[in-house]
Amino acid sequence: MSEHCEKTCGRKLLTSYIWGFILSVVLVLGAYFIVDQSLLSGKALYVALGVFLVLQMLIQVLFFLRLNMATEDSRWNLIVLLFTLLIIFVVVSGSLWIMYELNYNMVN
Repeated sequence: MSEHCEKTCGRKLLTSYIWGFILSVVLVLGAYFIVDQSLLSGKALYVALGVFLVLQMLIQVLFFLRLNMATEDSRWNLIVLLFTLLIIFVVVSGSLWIMYELNYNMVN
């Protein structure tokens, strides 16, 4: 690597981390403000918090984990992340389904 690239690449990385931190703090404070001030209730609250959750996850993945499609290694890292999310979805949704069925069968 040339000396110029080392300086600019390091600066770009630091700028990316700073922007990621700022966006993360804004999203956390936004979610906290919605709950603290009771701006939403019921399903709207859960939807809004879910949106904040997904945005926060994307910020973390893009700015801090540095996952992108620029190189072959980054593509494989993205595939691994997506597979992990799929497994988490299957486990959580399966657990909720089992708990719902158990509750239904125990009550009725």
